[in-house]
Amino acid sequence: MPSILDSIYEDPFERILRRRGLSLYGSSGQGLDQNELLRSILRNNGGDGPDGLPVSYTPEQEESLIADAISGTTSGLAKAGNLLDVPGSMARDIIAGLGSGDWKKYNPLDQILSPLQGTNRASGRDVLTETLGVAPNDPNAWEIADFAGFGVELLADPLLPLGLGLGGKGALGTAGKLLKRAGGLSPAKHLTDPALKGGRALMDLTLRKVLDKSPGMLPDIERAAKGYGVGLAEYMDEPLSSLATYRIPLTKKTHMLGTGERAKDFADAFDAAFQAVKYARPVRHVRSLADPRTLGEKSRAGQEIAEVVHALTPGHRREARQALHGHLKNMAEGLEGFREELGDVEFPAMFGPADMDAKAKSYRAFDYLIGLGAERKGRVAEAAREVFPGVEFSPEMIAKMDQAGQYMKEANDAIHRANEQMGGAAHFLPSDASESFTDQIPRFAKHFNQPRRGQLPIEDYSRTVTGSSMGRNYETSMMDRKTVEKLLLSPEGRGDDAREWLRENFLQYKPPFAPRRVGYVPGENAGHIGLGRAEAPLEDETYISKLHEYLLERKEYPYGNLYGEDFYTYQKQEHRQHASLHAAHDMFSKQSKPLKDLGLEVPETPADVARTRAALKEQGYVLLEDAFTGAKMRPKEASRFQISIGNPDALMEPADNAVFDAYSKSYAVTIEHANGAKGLFRVLNDPEWLKTIQDWFDPFTKMFKENVTLPFPGFSVRNLLSGQFVNAIASGEVETLQDLTNYFRHVTDGLKLAKTPYEKMSLPQREMVERASIDRIFTRSRLSEGVEGPRVESFKNEPRFAEQPENVLFGGGLKERHKAIREYVTDPKEKLVETGLKVIDKPLDWFRRRTGLRTAHQHVVKGGAAVNQNVEWLNRMPMYTYLQEKGYTPAEAARRVEELQFNYKDATPFEREVASRVVPFWAFSKKMTALMLKDLTHRPGGGMGQAIRMSALAGDPETDVFKPDYIAQTAAIPWGGLASGEPGTQYLTGLGLGHEDPLSFDPLAFNPISVFRGESGGAVQGAGLEMLSRLHPLIKGPLEAITGQSFFQRGPIGGRPLEDLDPVVGRTVANVTGNEDLLEFPGSQALDRFITNTPPSRYFTTARQASELFLPETERRKTNAQVAMNLLSGFRTTAVAEKSKDAILREHVQKLMRGMVGGREFTTSYFPRDVKERMSPDRRAVVERLEVINKLVQQRSRKRRKQKELSDKIKKSQRQLQSQ
Repeated sequence: MPSILDSIYEDPFERILRRRGLSLYGSSGQGLDQNELLRSILRNNGGDGPDGLPVSYTPEQEESLIADAISGTTSGLAKAGNLLDVPGSMARDIIAGLGSGDWKKYNPLDQILSPLQGTNRASGRDVLTETLGVAPNDPNAWEIADFAGFGVELLADPLLPLGLGLGGKGALGTAGKLLKRAGGLSPAKHLTDPALKGGRALMDLTLRKVLDKSPGMLPDIERAAKGYGVGLAEYMDEPLSSLATYRIPLTKKTHMLGTGERAKDFADAFDAAFQAVKYARPVRHVRSLADPRTLGEKSRAGQEIAEVVHALTPGHRREARQALHGHLKNMAEGLEGFREELGDVEFPAMFGPADMDAKAKSYRAFDYLIGLGAERKGRVAEAAREVFPGVEFSPEMIAKMDQAGQYMKEANDAIHRANEQMGGAAHFLPSDASESFTDQIPRFAKHFNQPRRGQLPIEDYSRTVTGSSMGRNYETSMMDRKTVEKLLLSPEGRGDDAREWLRENFLQYKPPFAPRRVGYVPGENAGHIGLGRAEAPLEDETYISKLHEYLLERKEYPYGNLYGEDFYTYQKQEHRQHASLHAAHDMFSKQSKPLKDLGLEVPETPADVARTRAALKEQGYVLLEDAFTGAKMRPKEASRFQISIGNPDALMEPADNAVFDAYSKSYAVTIEHANGAKGLFRVLNDPEWLKTIQDWFDPFTKMFKENVTLPFPGFSVRNLLSGQFVNAIASGEVETLQDLTNYFRHVTDGLKLAKTPYEKMSLPQREMVERASIDRIFTRSRLSEGVEGPRVESFKNEPRFAEQPENVLFGGGLKERHKAIREYVTDPKEKLVETGLKVIDKPLDWFRRRTGLRTAHQHVVKGGAAVNQNVEWLNRMPMYTYLQEKGYTPAEAARRVEELQFNYKDATPFEREVASRVVPFWAFSKKMTALMLKDLTHRPGGGMGQAIRMSALAGDPETDVFKPDYIAQTAAIPWGGLASGEPGTQYLTGLGLGHEDPLSFDPLAFNPISVFRGESGGAVQGAGLEMLSRLHPLIKGPLEAITGQSFFQRGPIGGRPLEDLDPVVGRTVANVTGNEDLLEFPGSQALDRFITNTPPSRYFTTARQASELFLPETERRKTNAQVAMNLLSGFRTTAVAEKSKDAILREHVQKLMRGMVGGREFTTSYFPRDVKERMSPDRRAVVERLEVINKLVQQRSRKRRKQKELSDKIKKSQRQLQSQ
């Protein structure tokens, strides 16, 4: 057998490895500590062979030497698995030790000294060998006994049934799980209910106590008990949680550990410590960047109130979608009849261009009449005659349109009144407007066509004032949409006689109050909050002048949305405001203090108020009245609501402004909490540079993400497997074999439901998909890993009650898709991206003009999006229905599905504006990290922990220590040899599971022991390179060019030099043509690096992988099946030849030597003989000339070194003579 070290003899810097004595290998056979090894290598210069080298090494001695030298190459995945395996390995050592009696070999304590390494542990196979006499493990082959060994490792793990209470809710017992399913432990409840606060809170509570306080929860709890399959009476008096739980595997029987007083004291202490760390200044600042629950707030009070807003928002969003659902139902009930009565009529231009589909126009017309009738206080027939003079609608149809309009108006009024009662700043009208003109104003929300940039973005829901609260323009506040259309679109308004025309047609719409503005917001698209108080109206001519100025400032009609769209926008924004107001009142009710507790009297006069404010400021407080005002709340209404928290009847009693005014001046809150509430109102202006990024950087990012993901089957297969793994194994919601069967029944049903058109569904199916749509379980625009898909309009040709994935098969909407694609690619106005950079814009412009190529490309992308829609449906919808069958309420089931499968829109401002742009797939990595940490913290022996542990055990670091770093940081499971028969190893480097992503950063390398020993430097470099490899290609590409290194492929010393990488294009062409030489031409390397940082990059790398199929079998590293697996699934295999392992070994040794004091690096460039033989004569002449020059430089360097040595000897002799 050839020596492993033979291949490194020629490297003069690695010959030092062999300059050590044979005494190193004693009878113990143990390798030295890594540092001691190097010291031994450097201090031993003697030996029995030439040049001081030992005569020979046995293969085992070579393995020992090399294993010690590169023992730090364990991947992050393996480190995590090894750490989780410590308790299980101790149990296996004990069993194997009892079976064999060899306690020296099976020491159950030695793994504690190396918890992150997989050494010194009995495997499951060892246990079978020592106890049942099963044949020892063959490391070169997979056997049935290996899988049996995995079963032993699973069953012998003490962590498997353990649940830990390292969090606010503790470890939930059966009673706690029932309450959770019923929604009693939702984040909103947990943050707002004082009974759930504190470490011991749930340990003191029982279901009986909960029901005594909230008897209305009994039906939901009974449903939860039935779904979970337990009797409610048995658990009525069981504590909701404990310090830990121990569940018998494959059963629901849970034992609670730690429910006594000492346990409760510990829980309180732990909770106090957790809260102190959570709100420590450095942690707060980090959370403001990465924790969506903080909404970007940095202060403790700001984060506390933000968490409440964030917890309440999903419920309020659900209510807004419920309102929209009701509107769409009303539309569906009357639309067909409306179309029949409308007949073959010519539509006005306002309903769309001439070539628009008649169904779409009729839908817009129906929506228009409903909304216009609502604006005109039910005068639908009048509106219909104006729009369609020649059509006489039946009384029944008029009644249906009026009913639909009244539904929207009443829904808007209801949420508006609720916000007003809480002190919200929203106004349809001045609060003291007289009834004489209140009924004249059309109380119906209208919104601009586009969101008004620079103020109150629609997506920013943490506000007490929203875009819907912005008052109408004074000049048109008494006009409905039809009247505004006439004003803005009629040419008379811009002619010479405009003022006279305005006087004749619009003076009747003069508001009966003055244009006093309240809460003016400056800047572009300035707006106003409210319309001001009812005062004397303007003079007629003054109003006409203002109306004329308003008209001349407008260049186009601003209200082109459907009424249904405006209704939904208003509902979303007002419900967001309601969540913020709720959170503000929750904080004020808990944090306000009576003035007398602060040693102050209640002020009665303005002078008293001023003195009280000054005195409070010295103590760090403000009046509750000022806190309300700072949060843009109306103090009197807010005070009334505060009083109602303790006395609900207060809202029903006649308003007494004196009482409310006195209340807001009788209490105070800290300045910090007042500022926290004030943070709910903020006008956000986008800087110019951000708008530039939004205009071209974001479209490029979208193009990049969809082109490296959607067209490739492996993307969807990987996410399907990963999503199902999370649901069925890692979530903890599937506890028994029967649960597993039930879950996959829901998967099967979900697959059938995805293929069933809405019109053909049964009533229960319709109700389920409609409820799922309201809960936002699935949308076509939300694809895997944060990739954005096509948006589906609820308002188009027909009301859409639920979103389903597209049918990916031919005939399932393929014609419609092709038609839409052709319209898109042939639209002369459509441009892909304009960056201003010719090197990018020119190729894109060339591609834009190739309509046939673009059509095919769009079919590939859209088809991939359709496949991935089905994947997301299967990952979300079956879990949603399964959880409801298990007793979860729909809202709690939706929250759990979002927790497991992620809402990528839920992000902090920093993540939205910065992180997701710098790192395109930031959202997935961050959310997967959070899910993994939470699961491992609460259930270290759960499904995810076991998968991580098994990946580490399958890798078996003792069998192969020559893995390249980019492989060592993966699962790195040996998977046989190379297809060609060449020496080497095939590795399974990825299973496509989500937890592999965060562990690729090797977080456990930063453990205290490594830091203390100074061994974490390489981990910092590795984690840094991993992060750099994920940068946006427009950032990563230039950085790689500057550093000359690849951030993705790296070795022990760092990133691989770009010139050493296997070229994508050159390798593909060589494989396909059968040419041994790579395709090279001037600029080929630069082109290769450019391609790998552009949207088409994955097309090229996929072609390179597929090109291996063209190679002869004697030259291929992968079999056809392995190539197909890489291309079509989430599994990844990587081949490593023996010569590559030797190169990695050299790099490891060089790295260790460089890390020692006095270590130096020597590199040289050369051309292998076989490469030179294939060169052309001219090229070979150039190479030989360079080699001669290189040798000449080396000779000159050696000459200078010898001269320096001679000089040093002379100087040393002179010093010795002088000392004598």
